[in-house]
Amino acid sequence: MRRTKIAKKCLPILLIMVIVASLVLACEESPNSAPQSPNPAASNATLNPSLADLQLAEKLLKEGDLHDKNNNYKEAISAYNKAIILNPQFKSSYLKRGNSYLKLSNYNEALLDFNQVIAISPEDSIAYYLRGECYAGLNKFDSAIDNYTKALHSLKQQNPDIIAEIYHNRAINYLNLGDYKKSIDDFDKAINYDPKLTLSYFYRGYAYAELGIHTQAIKDYNKVIELSPNELSAYVNIATNYIALGKYNQAITICTKAIELDKNYANLYNKRGLAYIELKKYKAAINDLNKAIELNPKLSNAYSNLGYVYLRMGNNKEFNRNKEIAISLGDKSLLDYLKRQEEYRKIRIEQIKQKYGVYIPLNR
Repeated sequence: MRRTKIAKKCLPILLIMVIVASLVLACEESPNSAPQSPNPAASNATLNPSLADLQLAEKLLKEGDLHDKNNNYKEAISAYNKAIILNPQFKSSYLKRGNSYLKLSNYNEALLDFNQVIAISPEDSIAYYLRGECYAGLNKFDSAIDNYTKALHSLKQQNPDIIAEIYHNRAINYLNLGDYKKSIDDFDKAINYDPKLTLSYFYRGYAYAELGIHTQAIKDYNKVIELSPNELSAYVNIATNYIALGKYNQAITICTKAIELDKNYANLYNKRGLAYIELKKYKAAINDLNKAIELNPKLSNAYSNLGYVYLRMGNNKEFNRNKEIAISLGDKSLLDYLKRQEEYRKIRIEQIKQKYGVYIPLNR
């Protein structure tokens, strides 16, 4: 029960920063420019637009931008559709329509638009970046990484914020693949370009924790708190790493400090309760775990930890009751713990038989 999963922030993988969105909206080429590769899908489009068509397309593009800015993405897409019909070679229309589809999590439609942009302009770094976002949203992490890499290679504007964002998002995808060392390397680069990128410290801390490098993880979460003092999940993760290091008093101290910031954050009581368990302060543990459950009745791990307390105390009735609730909520950590204990018991029985030639009942 001492091994608990690091609390990850409930954040989407798609982390499109305002600066990137503004670049998409600002991405303009002249509507009167010479036609480039036509869109093969736009069979009803005007292949040789008149000057009036080009001017109307430009007006529709700006109308779409306004809708997009006001989060009216469907209306934006409608305006961009009309602009594309009038001028199918206008790259910005595809890029912006794709970005609106992306914001609606319509990844497949967005991919079609970004593919079209890249067909017209093979070195368009923004299109590669946003196509990477689509693949990340579809959980195709290898393809996302490939597109972020192409975005970095084709990036013409050496804007530190944009470069940091691309490295950060590529790191997130390495993290999702379980390649923690590569994710740390990319988080390092993101932080080098933007030392105040809080999320990079947060997720780098998670990667370090998964590698068992808990002291470094704690440093990263402390940096998160320095940059964002009210980020309670960072306190939870510091406590988790202290528990993994066997530093239970430090875990209790950090949880208590965070509870002073917010007395209604259930997982802080849960983590402090777990630390109390390891110190055999069962009454304090029960109080904290019951408080966690009171604040969040669906916090499954709190039921598992409460069951663990009662197991240690020999209260099988309460152990089984909390175990069943935890399982019903999707937490099977108590079952895993019991399985490990049974496997250990069998190993010890075999060791005793080999040493003494007879089985001596063990204290389970």
